[in-house]
Amino acid sequence: MSELRYNVATRDWVVVAPERARRPEDFHAGRPITTADRPAHRADCPFCPGSEDHTPGETLRFCDAQGNWMVRSFPNRYPALTPESQEGRPKGNLFRRRRFGSGTHEVVAESPLHNTTLGLQSPAEIEQVLRAWRQRSQDLFHRPELEHLVVFKNHGLSAGCSQEHPHSQIIGLPVLPSSVRRRFDDAARFYQKNQGCVFCEMLRVEQEEAARVVVETYGFLAFVPFASDSPFSVWILPKRHSHCFALAETTEIRELAGVLKQVLARLYLALKDPDYNLIVHSANPPGPGSHFFHWYLSIVPRLSRMAGFELGTGMYIRSSPPEADAAYLRQVNLEALEGPKS
Repeated sequence: MSELRYNVATRDWVVVAPERARRPEDFHAGRPITTADRPAHRADCPFCPGSEDHTPGETLRFCDAQGNWMVRSFPNRYPALTPESQEGRPKGNLFRRRRFGSGTHEVVAESPLHNTTLGLQSPAEIEQVLRAWRQRSQDLFHRPELEHLVVFKNHGLSAGCSQEHPHSQIIGLPVLPSSVRRRFDDAARFYQKNQGCVFCEMLRVEQEEAARVVVETYGFLAFVPFASDSPFSVWILPKRHSHCFALAETTEIRELAGVLKQVLARLYLALKDPDYNLIVHSANPPGPGSHFFHWYLSIVPRLSRMAGFELGTGMYIRSSPPEADAAYLRQVNLEALEGPKS
Protein backbone atom coordinates (compact mmCIF):
# COMPACT_ATOMS: atom_id res chain seq x y z
CA MET A 1 0.00 0.00 0.00
CA SER A 2 1.34 3.43 -0.91
CA GLU A 3 1.88 6.18 1.64
CA LEU A 4 2.90 9.82 1.91
CA ARG A 5 6.07 10.50 3.90
CA TYR A 6 7.26 13.85 5.25
CA ASN A 7 10.90 14.93 5.56
CA VAL A 8 10.94 17.11 8.65
CA ALA A 9 14.29 18.71 7.71
CA THR A 10 13.26 19.80 4.20
CA ARG A 11 9.48 20.03 4.74
CA ASP A 12 8.97 18.03 1.54
CA TRP A 13 6.46 15.24 0.99
CA VAL A 14 7.27 12.13 -1.02
CA VAL A 15 5.03 9.30 -2.27
CA VAL A 16 6.28 5.80 -1.48
CA ALA A 17 4.43 3.42 -3.79
CA PRO A 18 5.74 -0.14 -3.43
CA GLU A 19 2.95 -1.49 -5.63
CA ARG A 20 4.86 0.10 -8.53
CA ALA A 21 7.60 -2.17 -7.27
CA ARG A 22 11.08 -2.27 -8.64
CA ARG A 23 13.46 -4.58 -6.88
CA PRO A 24 16.68 -2.90 -5.72
CA GLU A 25 18.70 -4.83 -8.30
CA ASP A 26 16.46 -3.39 -11.04
CA PHE A 27 18.17 -0.02 -10.52
CA HIS A 28 21.51 -1.26 -11.90
CA ALA A 29 23.00 1.36 -14.18
CA GLY A 30 24.08 -1.37 -16.58
CA ARG A 31 26.72 0.80 -18.24
CA PRO A 32 29.02 -1.19 -20.56
CA ILE A 33 32.21 0.45 -19.27
CA THR A 34 32.58 1.30 -15.60
CA THR A 35 34.99 3.87 -14.19
CA ALA A 36 37.59 1.22 -13.33
CA ASP A 37 37.62 0.03 -16.97
CA ARG A 38 38.91 3.33 -18.33
CA PRO A 39 42.60 3.92 -19.07
CA ALA A 40 44.62 5.15 -16.08
CA HIS A 41 45.89 8.12 -18.08
CA ARG A 42 44.70 10.03 -21.14
CA ALA A 43 46.97 12.43 -22.99
CA ASP A 44 43.99 14.55 -24.06
CA CYS A 45 42.60 14.93 -20.54
CA PRO A 46 43.28 18.41 -19.09
CA PHE A 47 43.17 17.04 -15.52
CA CYS A 48 45.64 14.15 -15.96
CA PRO A 49 49.31 14.53 -14.89
CA GLY A 50 51.34 16.19 -17.62
CA SER A 51 48.53 18.59 -18.54
CA GLU A 52 48.96 20.96 -15.61
CA ASP A 53 49.60 23.90 -17.94
CA HIS A 54 46.00 23.52 -19.17
CA THR A 55 44.78 24.52 -15.70
CA PRO A 56 46.67 27.70 -14.71
CA GLY A 57 46.29 29.43 -11.36
CA GLU A 58 46.60 26.40 -9.06
CA THR A 59 45.14 27.16 -5.62
CA LEU A 60 46.07 23.97 -3.72
CA ARG A 61 48.30 20.91 -4.16
CA PHE A 62 48.79 17.85 -1.95
CA CYS A 63 51.73 15.62 -2.92
CA ASP A 64 53.03 12.16 -2.03
CA ALA A 65 56.49 11.48 -0.59
CA GLN A 66 58.02 11.60 -4.08
CA GLY A 67 56.56 15.02 -4.82
CA ASN A 68 53.86 13.79 -7.21
CA TRP A 69 50.55 15.54 -6.83
CA MET A 70 47.67 13.51 -5.39
CA VAL A 71 45.00 16.24 -5.17
CA ARG A 72 45.07 19.71 -6.67
CA SER A 73 42.61 22.57 -7.16
CA PHE A 74 42.47 25.36 -9.71
CA PRO A 75 40.00 27.83 -11.27
CA ASN A 76 37.46 26.35 -13.67
CA ARG A 77 38.33 27.29 -17.26
CA TYR A 78 34.62 27.60 -18.03
CA PRO A 79 33.31 29.12 -14.80
CA ALA A 80 29.69 29.58 -13.88
CA LEU A 81 30.80 32.59 -11.84
CA THR A 82 33.85 34.85 -11.95
CA PRO A 83 35.46 37.13 -9.35
CA GLU A 84 34.67 40.35 -11.20
CA SER A 85 31.47 42.09 -10.26
CA GLN A 86 29.41 44.95 -11.61
CA GLU A 87 26.02 45.72 -10.18
CA GLY A 88 23.48 46.39 -12.88
CA ARG A 89 21.06 49.28 -12.62
CA PRO A 90 17.62 47.95 -11.61
CA LYS A 91 14.63 48.72 -13.80
CA GLY A 92 12.09 49.94 -11.29
CA ASN A 93 11.98 47.53 -8.35
CA LEU A 94 11.89 44.31 -10.38
CA PHE A 95 15.02 43.68 -12.42
CA ARG A 96 18.40 43.51 -10.72
CA ARG A 97 21.54 41.93 -12.06
CA ARG A 98 25.27 41.49 -11.60
CA ARG A 99 26.72 41.58 -15.07
CA PHE A 100 29.67 39.27 -14.63
CA GLY A 101 28.09 36.67 -12.39
CA SER A 102 30.36 37.66 -9.51
CA GLY A 103 31.67 34.78 -7.40
CA THR A 104 34.21 32.01 -7.74
CA HIS A 105 34.33 28.58 -9.34
CA GLU A 106 37.10 26.05 -8.67
CA VAL A 107 37.80 22.45 -9.66
CA VAL A 108 39.35 19.87 -7.33
CA ALA A 109 41.14 17.08 -9.22
CA GLU A 110 40.69 14.18 -6.81
CA SER A 111 43.37 11.82 -8.11
CA PRO A 112 46.12 11.64 -10.75
CA LEU A 113 44.42 8.46 -12.03
CA HIS A 114 41.86 8.90 -14.80
CA ASN A 115 40.08 5.61 -14.02
CA THR A 116 39.12 6.00 -10.40
CA THR A 117 36.42 7.62 -8.30
CA LEU A 118 35.86 8.13 -4.59
CA GLY A 119 34.19 4.74 -4.20
CA LEU A 120 37.30 3.03 -5.60
CA GLN A 121 39.88 5.10 -3.72
CA SER A 122 41.33 4.24 -0.32
CA PRO A 123 40.14 6.06 2.83
CA ALA A 124 43.54 7.80 2.97
CA GLU A 125 43.08 9.10 -0.58
CA ILE A 126 39.52 10.22 0.14
CA GLU A 127 40.77 11.98 3.27
CA GLN A 128 43.04 14.14 1.11
CA VAL A 129 40.06 15.13 -1.05
CA LEU A 130 38.04 16.05 2.04
CA ARG A 131 40.98 18.02 3.39
CA ALA A 132 41.17 19.92 0.09
CA TRP A 133 37.44 20.73 0.29
CA ARG A 134 37.86 21.94 3.86
CA GLN A 135 40.97 24.03 3.18
CA ARG A 136 39.59 25.72 0.08
CA SER A 137 36.34 26.40 1.93
CA GLN A 138 38.24 27.99 4.79
CA ASP A 139 40.24 30.14 2.36
CA LEU A 140 37.22 31.26 0.35
CA PHE A 141 35.13 32.07 3.43
CA HIS A 142 37.57 34.93 4.07
CA ARG A 143 36.30 36.69 0.96
CA PRO A 144 33.69 39.18 2.20
CA GLU A 145 31.77 39.30 -1.09
CA LEU A 146 30.80 35.61 -0.89
CA GLU A 147 27.53 34.80 0.87
CA HIS A 148 27.49 31.04 0.34
CA LEU A 149 29.75 28.18 -0.75
CA VAL A 150 28.66 24.89 -2.26
CA VAL A 151 30.99 21.89 -2.60
CA PHE A 152 29.69 19.24 -4.96
CA LYS A 153 30.65 16.32 -7.18
CA ASN A 154 28.93 15.22 -10.40
CA HIS A 155 29.71 11.63 -11.40
CA GLY A 156 28.48 10.49 -14.80
CA LEU A 157 26.73 12.13 -17.73
CA SER A 158 23.20 12.05 -16.30
CA ALA A 159 24.54 13.79 -13.17
CA GLY A 160 25.88 16.66 -15.27
CA CYS A 161 29.52 15.58 -15.47
CA SER A 162 31.33 16.79 -18.60
CA GLN A 163 34.86 15.57 -17.71
CA GLU A 164 35.60 11.88 -17.02
CA HIS A 165 38.59 12.55 -14.78
CA PRO A 166 37.58 12.28 -11.09
CA HIS A 167 36.92 15.78 -9.82
CA SER A 168 34.64 17.89 -7.70
CA GLN A 169 33.81 21.59 -7.70
CA ILE A 170 33.49 24.51 -5.31
CA ILE A 171 31.34 27.51 -6.22
CA GLY A 172 31.22 30.67 -4.14
CA LEU A 173 28.10 32.83 -4.52
CA PRO A 174 27.58 36.52 -3.67
CA VAL A 175 23.95 35.74 -2.81
CA LEU A 176 22.13 33.16 -0.69
CA PRO A 177 20.03 30.88 -2.95
CA SER A 178 16.34 30.66 -2.05
CA SER A 179 16.44 26.88 -1.53
CA VAL A 180 19.35 27.25 0.91
CA ARG A 181 17.59 30.10 2.70
CA ARG A 182 14.48 27.93 3.01
CA ARG A 183 16.55 25.08 4.46
CA PHE A 184 18.02 27.45 7.06
CA ASP A 185 14.61 28.96 7.84
CA ASP A 186 13.02 25.53 8.29
CA ALA A 187 15.83 24.46 10.64
CA ALA A 188 15.49 27.71 12.62
CA ARG A 189 11.71 27.27 12.87
CA PHE A 190 12.11 23.73 14.23
CA TYR A 191 14.72 24.95 16.72
CA GLN A 192 12.48 27.73 18.03
CA LYS A 193 9.50 25.39 18.37
CA ASN A 194 11.29 22.38 19.82
CA GLN A 195 14.41 23.91 21.41
CA GLY A 196 16.62 21.56 19.46
CA CYS A 197 18.31 20.82 16.14
CA VAL A 198 16.12 18.97 13.64
CA PHE A 199 19.14 17.11 12.27
CA CYS A 200 20.23 15.97 15.72
CA GLU A 201 16.70 14.69 16.24
CA MET A 202 16.84 12.83 12.91
CA LEU A 203 20.13 11.25 13.98
CA ARG A 204 18.59 10.07 17.24
CA VAL A 205 15.53 8.51 15.58
CA GLU A 206 17.49 6.87 12.74
CA GLN A 207 19.92 5.34 15.25
CA GLU A 208 17.04 3.99 17.33
CA GLU A 209 15.11 2.52 14.40
CA ALA A 210 18.25 1.35 12.51
CA ALA A 211 16.13 0.16 9.56
CA ARG A 212 17.46 2.82 7.21
CA VAL A 213 21.06 2.94 8.47
CA VAL A 214 23.75 2.01 5.93
CA VAL A 215 26.92 2.73 7.94
CA GLU A 216 27.43 3.84 11.53
CA THR A 217 30.69 4.79 13.23
CA TYR A 218 31.58 6.55 16.46
CA GLY A 219 31.15 10.01 14.96
CA PHE A 220 28.98 9.59 11.84
CA LEU A 221 25.73 8.07 10.64
CA ALA A 222 24.96 7.29 6.99
CA PHE A 223 21.32 6.46 6.23
CA VAL A 224 18.63 6.53 3.58
CA PRO A 225 16.25 9.25 4.83
CA PHE A 226 12.74 8.25 5.87
CA ALA A 227 11.26 10.45 3.12
CA SER A 228 14.07 10.64 0.57
CA ASP A 229 12.81 11.72 -2.83
CA SER A 230 15.11 9.51 -4.89
CA PRO A 231 15.99 5.79 -4.73
CA PHE A 232 19.16 4.98 -2.81
CA SER A 233 19.76 8.57 -1.69
CA VAL A 234 22.05 8.62 1.34
CA TRP A 235 22.70 11.33 3.92
CA ILE A 236 25.89 11.33 6.01
CA LEU A 237 25.71 13.37 9.22
CA PRO A 238 28.31 14.00 11.92
CA LYS A 239 27.00 13.08 15.36
CA ARG A 240 28.72 16.12 16.85
CA HIS A 241 26.52 19.14 16.25
CA SER A 242 28.27 21.59 13.94
CA HIS A 243 26.81 23.96 11.37
CA CYS A 244 29.84 24.26 9.08
CA PHE A 245 31.86 21.64 7.22
CA ALA A 246 34.88 23.97 7.12
CA LEU A 247 35.05 23.69 10.92
CA ALA A 248 35.27 19.89 10.92
CA GLU A 249 38.13 18.56 13.04
CA THR A 250 40.96 16.58 11.46
CA THR A 251 39.88 13.42 13.28
CA GLU A 252 36.37 13.89 11.89
CA ILE A 253 37.70 14.32 8.35
CA ARG A 254 39.63 11.06 8.70
CA GLU A 255 36.58 9.20 10.03
CA LEU A 256 34.31 10.71 7.38
CA ALA A 257 36.68 9.44 4.68
CA GLY A 258 36.12 5.87 5.86
CA VAL A 259 32.35 6.32 5.96
CA LEU A 260 32.26 7.91 2.51
CA LYS A 261 34.38 5.07 1.15
CA GLN A 262 31.94 2.49 2.48
CA VAL A 263 28.84 4.25 1.20
CA LEU A 264 30.16 4.98 -2.29
CA ALA A 265 31.76 1.54 -2.65
CA ARG A 266 28.42 -0.07 -1.75
CA LEU A 267 26.63 2.09 -4.33
CA TYR A 268 29.30 1.29 -6.93
CA LEU A 269 28.87 -2.47 -6.45
CA ALA A 270 25.12 -2.58 -5.81
CA LEU A 271 24.14 -0.33 -8.71
CA LYS A 272 27.05 -0.98 -11.11
CA ASP A 273 28.78 2.40 -10.92
CA PRO A 274 25.71 4.68 -11.05
CA ASP A 275 25.79 8.35 -11.99
CA TYR A 276 25.31 10.44 -8.87
CA ASN A 277 25.53 13.91 -7.34
CA LEU A 278 27.28 14.48 -4.02
CA ILE A 279 26.65 17.77 -2.19
CA VAL A 280 28.06 19.22 1.02
CA HIS A 281 25.25 21.13 2.76
CA SER A 282 26.82 23.67 5.09
CA ALA A 283 26.41 27.11 6.61
CA ASN A 284 29.12 29.78 6.74
CA PRO A 285 31.49 29.75 9.75
CA PRO A 286 30.71 33.29 11.01
CA GLY A 287 27.07 33.45 9.95
CA PRO A 288 23.86 32.57 11.77
CA GLY A 289 22.89 28.96 12.11
CA SER A 290 25.41 27.60 14.59
CA HIS A 291 22.59 26.49 16.91
CA PHE A 292 19.95 25.26 14.50
CA PHE A 293 21.79 24.06 11.36
CA HIS A 294 23.83 20.87 11.03
CA TRP A 295 26.16 20.23 8.07
CA TYR A 296 25.83 16.98 6.14
CA LEU A 297 26.61 15.25 2.85
CA SER A 298 23.89 14.04 0.51
CA ILE A 299 24.50 11.48 -2.23
CA VAL A 300 21.80 11.20 -4.90
CA PRO A 301 22.17 8.42 -7.51
CA ARG A 302 20.55 9.42 -10.81
CA LEU A 303 18.17 6.48 -11.12
CA SER A 304 14.83 8.17 -11.77
CA ARG A 305 13.48 11.01 -13.89
CA MET A 306 11.07 13.84 -13.31
CA ALA A 307 7.74 13.41 -15.10
CA GLY A 308 4.42 15.26 -15.16
CA PHE A 309 3.47 14.54 -11.55
CA GLU A 310 6.85 15.69 -10.23
CA LEU A 311 6.87 18.85 -12.35
CA GLY A 312 3.28 19.65 -11.44
CA THR A 313 3.54 19.11 -7.70
CA GLY A 314 7.20 19.26 -6.68
CA MET A 315 6.65 15.86 -5.04
CA TYR A 316 8.37 12.64 -6.04
CA ILE A 317 7.10 9.09 -6.37
CA ARG A 318 9.51 6.32 -5.39
CA SER A 319 8.72 2.64 -5.81
CA SER A 320 11.51 1.31 -3.60
CA PRO A 321 10.99 1.96 0.14
CA PRO A 322 14.00 3.55 1.90
CA GLU A 323 14.17 0.59 4.28
CA ALA A 324 14.63 -1.81 1.33
CA ASP A 325 17.31 0.42 -0.19
CA ALA A 326 19.30 0.52 3.05
CA ALA A 327 19.01 -3.24 3.57
CA TYR A 328 20.23 -3.88 0.02
CA LEU A 329 23.26 -1.62 0.52
CA ARG A 330 24.12 -3.18 3.89
CA GLN A 331 24.37 -6.66 2.39
CA VAL A 332 26.86 -5.67 -0.31
CA ASN A 333 30.12 -7.60 -0.07
CA LEU A 334 32.85 -4.94 -0.24
CA GLU A 335 35.52 -7.60 -0.80
CA ALA A 336 34.23 -7.87 -4.37
CA LEU A 337 35.35 -4.31 -5.13
CA GLU A 338 38.11 -4.10 -7.72
CA GLY A 339 40.25 -1.02 -7.95
CA PRO A 340 41.27 0.84 -11.10
CA LYS A 341 43.44 -1.02 -13.61
CA SER A 342 46.85 0.42 -14.43
